Amino acid sequence: MPANRELGQFANHITVDDTTRQITIGSTSISVVIPSLSVGVGTVSAVSFLNDLTDVVITGVANSQYLRYNGTNWVNFTPDLTLNGLDDVVITGVANSQYLRYNGTNWVNFTPDLTLNGLSDVVITSVSNGQLIQYNGTNWVNITSPYLTSTGSIDSHTDVDTSGIYTPSIGQVLKWNGTAWSSANDLGGGGGVTDGDKGDITVSSSGAVFSIDSGAVTESKISAGAVTESKISSGAVTYAKIQNVSATSRLLGRHSASAGSVEEISIGSGLSLSSGTLSASGGGGGSSLQSRTTVSSSTGSIANNATANITFTGFKSYLLMKIQTSAAAWVRIYTDSASRTADASRLETTDPLPGSGVIAEVITTGGLAASTQLLSPGTLGFNNDSTPSTTIYAAVTNKSGSTSNTTITLTLLQLES
Repeated sequence: MPANRELGQFANHITVDDTTRQITIGSTSISVVIPSLSVGVGTVSAVSFLNDLTDVVITGVANSQYLRYNGTNWVNFTPDLTLNGLDDVVITGVANSQYLRYNGTNWVNFTPDLTLNGLSDVVITSVSNGQLIQYNGTNWVNITSPYLTSTGSIDSHTDVDTSGIYTPSIGQVLKWNGTAWSSANDLGGGGGVTDGDKGDITVSSSGAVFSIDSGAVTESKISAGAVTESKISSGAVTYAKIQNVSATSRLLGRHSASAGSVEEISIGSGLSLSSGTLSASGGGGGSSLQSRTTVSSSTGSIANNATANITFTGFKSYLLMKIQTSAAAWVRIYTDSASRTADASRLETTDPLPGSGVIAEVITTGGLAASTQLLSPGTLGFNNDSTPSTTIYAAVTNKSGSTSNTTITLTLLQLES
C-alpha cells in the first residue's frame, strides 16, 4: 500500500500517510494513534475504545455498569435496580408487612392499619368491654349500650313504657298500646281476667267489660298531649266532666290576648246573670239608660309628624262626646278600615268629603302636654264593617314636636247593643 494516498474526490485537499499515521488537510497535518479506518478508496485512523470517543467519559468502570447520557456526554453508571431507585418511589424506614401506596406524588411505603379504627368511616375512642359500634349519621362510633349491659332494664328501650300508670305488677305482660309497649294483664291462655276491682278499673261480665273507676283518672296519670281530639268521640265530654267554675256569675271565654285556653269572665256593671240568663241591669222593658264611658288606645312610639293606625273596642254605634290626647296630635275617627285607608293621603288643612267615612277629627296642641277637645254637639258614630262590630277605627299623627307614644281617650255613650 502506498505511503501517501489521496482520498478519491478529496485528493486535492486530504492525504493519508500510512507510515506516520498522519492525515494532511491542505498544508495541515493531524496525528492519530488509532488503527486504520477505510474512507472511500483509502483508510483513516479510528478509535479502539469507548472512552476514546469525544462524547464518552468513562471513570471508575465496574462490572454491570451502563452508559447514560447526562446532557453533555455519555457516562458510565451503576443502575439502582431496587424499588427505591425508581423516580416515583420513596421508601423510608421500611419494615415487615409494609405496602406501597400512592400519595398523589410518589409511591411510599406504609404499614396498613388493619383494625376497625383504621377504616375511614369508623371512629373509636376510649373503648371498653361490652361496647357496641353504632352509626351516628356520619361515622360508626363505639357506644355503651343501655340495652345489653347488666345495669340496663327493659324500660331503657325507647318504645317501652313501664312508668306511671304502666308500673308492672306480678303476672303482667308487655302489650302494644298504640304508642309504646306497656305493662298489662295477660288475657291469653289463662282464662281471661276475673271480675272485680283491679285498682283504677273494675272488671265485670266475666272479664268482658272494663270500667274506669270514678276519680281514677287524675291529671298526674295523663301524659301531656296524650288526649288528642281524635281520641275523643264527638259529644263524649259532658259539662259535668269539665273543670269546676271557681264561683257563681262567671262566663267562660277568653279575655287574654291571642288564642289560648278557656278562661273565666266576670259579670261587669250593667249586667246580671240569673237562672242562666244574662241581662242588662233593670232590663226587660228597654227603659234603662246607659252611662257614658271611656275607651283608650295608644300609638306606640312614633316620630314627630308620623302617623299610626289604631283601634278602640267600643260599641257598634255610639255618641262621641270628647277626644283626649296625651300629647299634641291630629286624630281622625272612621267608620271602617277601608275609609281610613282611603283618607290616608288627605292633608290636615283639607276637610273630608261627605260620605268619606270620617266621623270626627280634632287637632290638639301643647307639645307633650295632655289636651281634651269637647265635641259640641256630640257626634254620632258607628261601625260600618260588613258584620257590624264594636271596633272603632282611628288614625293619629304625632304633632308634639318629638317622638311620642300618644294615648287617645274617647268619651262615648253606647247607642246599640
